[in-house]
Amino acid sequence: MDRKLRVILLGGSLLILGAFSGQVTAADSKAAPEVAKTVTDTIKQAIASEDLHRDTLARLQHAGEWKKLSQQVATLELEFDTISARATSQPELINSVELDRQLRGLHRETATIVERISTIVRRLEHDDKLLESNVKTWQEHATFLEKQSVPSTVIERAQAIIKKLEQANVHVREFRDDALLGLDRAIFLQTRIEDARALVITRQSRLDAQRLLLEQSPIWQLGAASTQLKLVGEKIGAARQTQQDFLLQDGARLVVLFFFILIVSTWLLTRRAGETVEPIQRAYGRPVTASFLLALVALGWLASDPPRLFFEVLVLLAPIPAALVASRATRVPIPLTLFGIASATMLYSLRNIVEASPIADRLLMLLQAVSLALPVAIDLFHGRLQKAFRWPGSGIVSTLALLILAGALVTAFHTIFGFGETAGSMRAGMGGFLGSLLVFGTTAVVLEGVARALLATPLLQWFHSVRDADPAVLRALQFSIRVFAIISLVLVTLGGLGLALKILSTIDTLMGATLDVGTVSIAFKSVVLALGVMFSTVVLTGVIGFLLSREIMPRLNFGPGAAYAIVTFTRWFLLILGVVLTMAALEIDMAKITLLAGALSVGIGFGLQNVINNFVSGLILIIERPIGVGDVIEWGSQSGTITQIGIRSSTVRTDQGAEILVPNGDLVSKDVVNWTRSDRQRRYDVDVEVSSGSDPKQVMQLLAESATEVVQVMKNPPPHVEFKSFGETSLKFTLHVWMEAVGGELSAQNALRVAMLNRLESAGIAPFADKKVEIHPAKERAPAGEK
Repeated sequence: MDRKLRVILLGGSLLILGAFSGQVTAADSKAAPEVAKTVTDTIKQAIASEDLHRDTLARLQHAGEWKKLSQQVATLELEFDTISARATSQPELINSVELDRQLRGLHRETATIVERISTIVRRLEHDDKLLESNVKTWQEHATFLEKQSVPSTVIERAQAIIKKLEQANVHVREFRDDALLGLDRAIFLQTRIEDARALVITRQSRLDAQRLLLEQSPIWQLGAASTQLKLVGEKIGAARQTQQDFLLQDGARLVVLFFFILIVSTWLLTRRAGETVEPIQRAYGRPVTASFLLALVALGWLASDPPRLFFEVLVLLAPIPAALVASRATRVPIPLTLFGIASATMLYSLRNIVEASPIADRLLMLLQAVSLALPVAIDLFHGRLQKAFRWPGSGIVSTLALLILAGALVTAFHTIFGFGETAGSMRAGMGGFLGSLLVFGTTAVVLEGVARALLATPLLQWFHSVRDADPAVLRALQFSIRVFAIISLVLVTLGGLGLALKILSTIDTLMGATLDVGTVSIAFKSVVLALGVMFSTVVLTGVIGFLLSREIMPRLNFGPGAAYAIVTFTRWFLLILGVVLTMAALEIDMAKITLLAGALSVGIGFGLQNVINNFVSGLILIIERPIGVGDVIEWGSQSGTITQIGIRSSTVRTDQGAEILVPNGDLVSKDVVNWTRSDRQRRYDVDVEVSSGSDPKQVMQLLAESATEVVQVMKNPPPHVEFKSFGETSLKFTLHVWMEAVGGELSAQNALRVAMLNRLESAGIAPFADKKVEIHPAKERAPAGEK
């Protein structure tokens, strides 16, 4: 890039910096003194200027960060020069996807440095203008003081302030100029990387065109094999050098990570977890092999920006242990098909190495088709494939197997006679998709076994939800593992089909696109960020709500109503925070939102009065808690237990199992009987009539003794019997008993009546009738000791 273009780029950057530097914060604006009207005001303003001087020098210490950033730019320049030299010396051997990956990493780091240096320069530009303004103002102060004939010491003080500010201004400009050089260097490197990426895309298009011409030729017209094999050897050497550089940097960490995952997962899969152990937790009898597979897949996810050869080695190693573990998972053993898929996948991993030799590539493709089609045909002929899977049915399995065989035949035909583009796609589909399905499907099964074994450990058994085998935990676990498997399958398949560069280029284009609707402009990047914030909000709200309701609140011994109120308000707070952050991500002006909310409030006030009333009533129920979740209430002719207090309505479950949605406004404004407001104790009154010739004292004693036989009856206050009245032919008594908790009323009443009947009949007293049972709230409880 010539000098003029660099000057233009630097000038554009300075225009952006100048636009920002015009924005002065309120705190800094206070540091710029106005022209004083009196000598006293002038002397007072010296304090603000001294503070400005100290703050500016302190910021210069932080501004020195650009030196470290400039050193990082130098390191990135060396790395870029190395990549460029390698690509120039071996232009046909360097894989374009690998090269673009390295360049994208450099571009991302350089863009971050450019942004950080730009922030520093903007701050220095702002300080420079602020100091310059203060110097001019204090020069006017000095002139004003001289005219007022103030003591010389005051004038000297003003001159000293001017000198300090001028010196600080010089330092700021020096730092700014040096930082501008660093910014120019970083922008220049960023431009070089973008130019290099454009060349990579152009070269890849040219190579694709050349490869397409070769693929359309028969195998006997592909040229000398010896020359092509030499190119393969050179490419292997180049790839090995890249792999060695990566392993020298991250090899030790990856080895430690691999053995850690291997040892921990083997221990989990082989430990005894009690009666909850299922076959899945034993990884189908191959715990070491399953752990080896899990460690390999984990390296693929956790390795820090590895080269392409690293993934190909993992693909070469992973299929065999996956086939060994999966061979125990099918209803009928199909080792031929599983190991055929594994072999085809392993051959598929060599495609990038042998691409330099069209003949070797064709032979590898033919061998891959045979290694996949032959085992599938044998298992299909003997009927093992149709019986091996619980889902899908045998008809679907047979159809898929026939499609695989047809694809293998088409691949073999194109391999020999040319037109290999279709064959290459089928190879990617069979070797990439089927192999990834085998590896990641088996890994998902192993990971679920490891996770379940981990849940059975004493450490996690401390959690209530884990100890009680909460279905929500298992569902979340299975969902997360399946999402992991699907994402891995999609990424590997897209990479195998050669769509990685196109997808990345499309994503980069979309991220820079904007949607203009009138005067509103929304960037696609902002939309993606907003969707990410929304998704994170939903997940975070669910996880925190689950932990609060299942783990934290039960340990704090809060009542059901208080715990529900805390969990509900926490969820609402997180949701509101998520909405605010989503609007901030979309760069929506909050002032306009406030104006819109004010306009909508009029319509809400007229058209949604009932909804707002129920919403506010719900807040009252949660905050004041006259009733709460778990309370037993009566309203009108209905009764039941509150199971949920929502935004608009509350859910009440009746004794018959029906769930009634009651508007919150009704629960606040109407009469509601809460049987469990203070405690959950109830008094039950049982009326008994005996013949008029019975001894009243004996009857009262027998009834009181019968109450002590029922476990649910409380000892304090004790049961007592009331001699209510005389009938024409009977004596009427009422037995008053208190029970500890709501629930089990029918069984307690039945037990009480049986005990009363047995006592009376054993004494030769025949009861007349038990006409009714009256229930009274706790506030009418008799004092302790009353008879």
